[in-house]
Amino acid sequence: MKLDRAIFHRFFYAVESESGRAKSNTSFDGWEFKSYRTTIGVKTPGKDGRPVLLIADSSFSSTTGGHISALRYACPYPADHIIAVPFTWGDVWYKRENCIDDLLRRFIDRLSNWEVDRLKYAESRRNFLRVYGDFSSFLELVALKRPAKAVMQKIEELAAIANETEDRKKRNELISGLTAKREAVEKRKAAAEKRKHAEFLKQFSDVPYLDLIRIAYWDHFRPEVSHETRATLRGIFNPDNSLSYVVPEFLGDGVITTQDVRMDGRIVRAMLKAWKAGRVKVGQHIGLYTLREMTDEYVQIGCHKIPMQNIRKLYSALIEGDEA
Repeated sequence: MKLDRAIFHRFFYAVESESGRAKSNTSFDGWEFKSYRTTIGVKTPGKDGRPVLLIADSSFSSTTGGHISALRYACPYPADHIIAVPFTWGDVWYKRENCIDDLLRRFIDRLSNWEVDRLKYAESRRNFLRVYGDFSSFLELVALKRPAKAVMQKIEELAAIANETEDRKKRNELISGLTAKREAVEKRKAAAEKRKHAEFLKQFSDVPYLDLIRIAYWDHFRPEVSHETRATLRGIFNPDNSLSYVVPEFLGDGVITTQDVRMDGRIVRAMLKAWKAGRVKVGQHIGLYTLREMTDEYVQIGCHKIPMQNIRKLYSALIEGDEA
């Protein structure tokens, strides 16, 4: 289908209450221009009193890429008032202020989470500086508020590395220094989180490990415990939701996982005894499931990634008869 270029020009001269449609799968509603119902351009007043075009920095597809190019070509604003921004496919906003807030968050996420080690490579530095330049223009002309000082410092540290294009040794020293700084921050955060968790768990100091799992995952166990407390426990036991836990069944001789999968008690006891004797190997079958991985931290049986601490406590409860 031939591209209707008139609609791109109309967009820039239309008033806020005006809208337009074209057969080339392009349209606009006031300040928002769309390709296939996805926002690819936004008109907004600049802080300097002149209009600004926010335009998608990704083409999404060859057709939408053509729409973006046509929109940029039709724009009568000066080049420094056309800013590439991180729109994503499916974007639609009902308020321009919400759009600007979302774009600011996306800029911050993209830049502050840039991989430091990748800045060793020229292409990564160029890409970072391109986004950083758009971000700086966005802050200067459009953003309703500036990011927090700590956020800006994090981004500007990366920008200093990306701008160091001549002296490789200096650049690598900056990368090493920033990497060490971030690792130290992460260690402090992890230590603080560990202290916080330890303080929270003091209220359960007399509760056996397997019962604590039951409290976290089964609402009918210790019903007096609040939903908020159970949620906090789940966050401590399973911060990224990648783990499964196993406890003896409430009724019966088997075990049940936090994914509600049951296994016969005889099979589990045989597996635990073999594990204790060092006779369990990756690839062997445990009932209907395959042992896929075993490390010092966890064992993966089928899709269940079970912490080793859970396995040890299960052994104590089912084999040694201890209250675990």
